[in-house]
Amino acid sequence: GSSEQYQEGHRFSRGNAWMGETKSLMAVDPQTGTCVWRAETPIAPLSFAVGAKGAIFHNGQQIVCLDPKTGEEDWRSAVGLDSVIPTSNTPTLVLHKDVVLFIGGTDHAHRRGGWYAMRNLRTFTALSADTGEELWSYRVPPTGFECPKDVLVVDKLVWIGAILLGDTPG
Repeated sequence: GSSEQYQEGHRFSRGNAWMGETKSLMAVDPQTGTCVWRAETPIAPLSFAVGAKGAIFHNGQQIVCLDPKTGEEDWRSAVGLDSVIPTSNTPTLVLHKDVVLFIGGTDHAHRRGGWYAMRNLRTFTALSADTGEELWSYRVPPTGFECPKDVLVVDKLVWIGAILLGDTPG
């Protein structure tokens, strides 16, 4: 069958890959059902979170935070999107209190290895939810097979796991 090119040459099945299309993001008054604000923007899969700090998402170029009451842009981060995102794996964004946790950032020098590793050793970045400033960055071990990465916050610790194979430590 035919296939299309997604990002930098990775093949995908039509209808499954995110192509950066613009969507409508809206805030709606729960009492009246009226639209409070609307933003037209790309939103990468599994990269949307909303809380008191704002509506936060990756637009394919950087992480953006919109004011939850007005829809005005509060900040944009310098965190890009990984150059290769297979359809079996997507970015993951979690908002926890005043920290944005994002797996799927731009390639870093610490990404080395073969075909599989190059597509699964993602960059994990923590940002301030107030300013978008980078707090720290981490190389994610191969986790899971053909699935998004888990990001769990428990007792002030962020948990991810090396669970690619049966003999990995978890």
